[in-house]
Amino acid sequence: FFSFPLHQMSVTGLVISLGLLIDNAIVVVDEYDQERDGGLTIVQAIEAALHKLFGPLFASTLTTALAFAPIAFMPGGAGEFIGMIGLSVIFAVIGSFAISMTIIPAFAGWLDGSRDPSKPHRFWRNGLKFSWLTDGYRWSVERVLRNPVLGILLGVAPVMAGFMLAGTLPTQFFPQTERDQFQIEAILSPQATIDDAIELADRSTELILDLPGVTGVHMTIGEPGPRVYYNAINNTEGYVGFVSGFVQLEDSKSSRGMVSGLQDQLRRDFPEAQFLATPFEQGPPAPAPIAFFIRGDSLSTLHSLGQDARRILSETPGVTYTRANLELGAPVVTIRADEISAGLSGERLTELASGIRAELEGVPAGSILEGVEEVPVRVIANDERRSSLSDLRSKTIGNTPGQAGAPLSSLGEITLDPQTAVITRLDGERVNEIFGFIEPYALPDPIFANYQARLDEANFALPPGYDLIIGGQASNSSDAIANLLGLAVPLILVMAGAVALVFNSFRMSLLILSVGGMSMGLAFAGVWMFNLPLGFNAIVGALGLLGIAINGSIVVLSLLQTNRACMADDVIAQRETVVAATRHIVATTLTTMGGFVPIILTGDVFWMPLATAIAGGVAGSAILALYFTPAVFRIMTMKPLRRFIRLVSGRGWAHPQAEFAE
Repeated sequence: FFSFPLHQMSVTGLVISLGLLIDNAIVVVDEYDQERDGGLTIVQAIEAALHKLFGPLFASTLTTALAFAPIAFMPGGAGEFIGMIGLSVIFAVIGSFAISMTIIPAFAGWLDGSRDPSKPHRFWRNGLKFSWLTDGYRWSVERVLRNPVLGILLGVAPVMAGFMLAGTLPTQFFPQTERDQFQIEAILSPQATIDDAIELADRSTELILDLPGVTGVHMTIGEPGPRVYYNAINNTEGYVGFVSGFVQLEDSKSSRGMVSGLQDQLRRDFPEAQFLATPFEQGPPAPAPIAFFIRGDSLSTLHSLGQDARRILSETPGVTYTRANLELGAPVVTIRADEISAGLSGERLTELASGIRAELEGVPAGSILEGVEEVPVRVIANDERRSSLSDLRSKTIGNTPGQAGAPLSSLGEITLDPQTAVITRLDGERVNEIFGFIEPYALPDPIFANYQARLDEANFALPPGYDLIIGGQASNSSDAIANLLGLAVPLILVMAGAVALVFNSFRMSLLILSVGGMSMGLAFAGVWMFNLPLGFNAIVGALGLLGIAINGSIVVLSLLQTNRACMADDVIAQRETVVAATRHIVATTLTTMGGFVPIILTGDVFWMPLATAIAGGVAGSAILALYFTPAVFRIMTMKPLRRFIRLVSGRGWAHPQAEFAE
């Protein structure tokens, strides 16, 4: 139905799907095997297994697809970046369900041999079996069923611990990538010339090439550097005092130490420039780790407010440089010429302006062809004629033959005034955008929170009619989370309706959704165990886990609900049903977690939060499915309460089966 190129996101989605692909097949084959051990024929066992499992497996597949749908169809830059993961998982689980309901049962019956109960138990044929472990587990399930509060505590305690630990995690929207390259850029003062930029590039290149492990330095001047990474974008074309590029290393292992040390050295050796050495980052591009807009009408007020905000920002620990858009203008020479005086000298004001512009900026003189590129040619006066303001004042004008021209200074006042070359607007209103650059690999959120606290301490306040708008990574993060949750909420409601239709009970649907919500706390505990920051990928993993973690509870709850004795509050029957489903749950839990082992073993800082969140949540979901769900199920059947009511009303005690029939 869709045509997409295969790239890293697609491959990652397939890796995530590895464990999910065989879950349905494991449950079907295991249920078939149990039906065969109960004495049914091959055909009868297949029919019984599919009759029991079609509904719950369809529900679990639907909920998993709905849980990953917000990831697949999320709008914005983050959606374009990570959406293919969701699509890969959705198509994988749908295909897995279709195969598990058709091909897998056929192969199970075809490959099944004769069942002889007299044959001794062999682990390669019948699986591992430890009587003491089985008896102990059966005892623990019965204790939970007879004391449902104990089962609820077993499920709630680790979930609450996970949510509490999430509050201690540092936050990072997207981590830096571990590449054998990193970025460098430098900005000189607005008065800098192209020669100054070339000299800076040559000196810095020589310094960087002398460092161990560096194999190459590639720089461009006055335009963006080569786009060697997907989100390496800037819009500084035409600014002669800008130098950018990247450094090539021998391997990616030395990049972290190299970037941090080089940043400090460049700041010391090149004080005349804002020199940045930064790692390539994942996720949607941002102009700076910390960025915000001050919006208002007056340029002078915006400039003053920006200066105050920058001063506090520059004093914040972790901040290396600050920058404001309104300071990017160069000094401008203003000639307030008198029209009458210019007329007496034989010059019109328009001709006067054209002549001065030609003197200072030169005149076009055609172009030359260098290879396949046409290069414009401009003729300009020597630097000695335009190096200072006095040269301009002494310039003579006048077209009267035989007479000396009038000096330009006699026509009016000549001043050198600062002027903003670019006025930035947001939603049609003037803004001063402030950028803050931080130390390499530092987390921007704690630094920005510290900066906001310093603003409050300094009593920084905006006058009426002015406001402050957060941008940068904080804006990207909030936009991505808002887009994700905007799609997740309605799809969760659809998920609840689908589960309610399968179980024909809103109470059962509420139980399943509560298990999904609790699993998110377990996901955060998994991130905490690996000492990773809580960022967008961890939240995406927790949301995807909402559909994965409830699969075990759906299977257990479905088996309990379809058993008449379990519905009649027969604790022994409930215990045996849970024990019989345990092999389903444990096997699917291990395979799902195993699908994330390759990602975890690579140690990739980008995918680790997502992998550990889902793996940790799936591990904890087994406890929820085998202890919490049966305990809540027994409370929700309300059989003990109904028996008590019967005794109080004088109707006597009824057998569970008779009570269920009633």
